[in-house]
Amino acid sequence: MRTGLLVLLAMTIGLSMGACSSEKTESGPDNRNEVVATALARIEAELGKPVKLDVKTFKSASDWALIDGQLRDTGDPNSPRYEGLLKKTGPKWNVLESAIGPTVEQWAGWKAKYPEAPAQIWP
Repeated sequence: MRTGLLVLLAMTIGLSMGACSSEKTESGPDNRNEVVATALARIEAELGKPVKLDVKTFKSASDWALIDGQLRDTGDPNSPRYEGLLKKTGPKWNVLESAIGPTVEQWAGWKAKYPEAPAQIWP
């Protein structure tokens, strides 16, 4: 009898603790997926064909994100590099700057152009 009461008490406490949890939901992997999908849509529109983006670096903070990666399935044997700077306005991510096939890092110029972007996104 006592064991049954203890089990019931433990279950009740466990359920009430779970209901009062102060877990905070933050945009993590979903945020990344949205950003990459937005960048990929822009890339495919510019190239006029579907491609894959192999993300090498992804940094985000607040409503800003920086992507650096390699494009795949472009028909170019060298797999061009991609860099993109995105900002979220309302519920939607927007590409502010992007470069397909840059030979030098573009982000340094973007950092100067967008001083309001959080320092955490820059390499």
